[in-house]
Amino acid sequence: MDKKELLKHIQSLASQQAITKDEVTSAFDAGIRGDVPNEVSHQVGISHILYYIGGAVVFLGISVLIWQHWTSLNSATKILSTLGSGIASYIAAVFLSREERLEIASRAFYFISALVMPLGLHVTFHVAGLDTGSNGVQSVVSGILLVTFFLSYLANRKTVFALFNIIFGTWLFFSFTSLIVGGRPGFGWEFSAYRVLCTGLVYALLGYYFTTTSHRALTGA
Repeated sequence: MDKKELLKHIQSLASQQAITKDEVTSAFDAGIRGDVPNEVSHQVGISHILYYIGGAVVFLGISVLIWQHWTSLNSATKILSTLGSGIASYIAAVFLSREERLEIASRAFYFISALVMPLGLHVTFHVAGLDTGSNGVQSVVSGILLVTFFLSYLANRKTVFALFNIIFGTWLFFSFTSLIVGGRPGFGWEFSAYRVLCTGLVYALLGYYFTTTSHRALTGA
């Protein structure tokens, strides 16, 4: 039931004197406080989990398909089936998010795009003849993804964008610092340890920040 149908239903109940204004106000205030019934919360949680599991299965399916037919696919097909699928999933998510009742489904498509686009970018750079394992390519890939999802987060502050911004930002941090340092002497395991410590500190600060925003799902609360 979308918002318009819900409001019409409330109007119908009010006309039948089956519900009072105080009851509606009380229910609204309870929702603002987050006092959602356990059954409703449980159903919503299962829906989210199933959507994300479905997205992960789609990602695995695309990965296995490309792996099995890698030698028989031409370059254009490889790029279209990976990067093209990621972009198509993102566009589909944008259109789905315009309908409130399809909001959860749109998040699943954003999730698919966030998983498939890195694969697509790696395939694209591989087809271009670049070493996808190098820190330079890793920095470019993670940078493209971070910019894409950070701009998406600014436009529409969804939790899925916040999550993948953290993932892609961490990826960019490690790959770019490795690119800068290279194989220079004096940057051994101590340097890696400092990077991990810095990452942990940033994660802790982000955890505190998310407790004060609408992304409480990332805190486990």
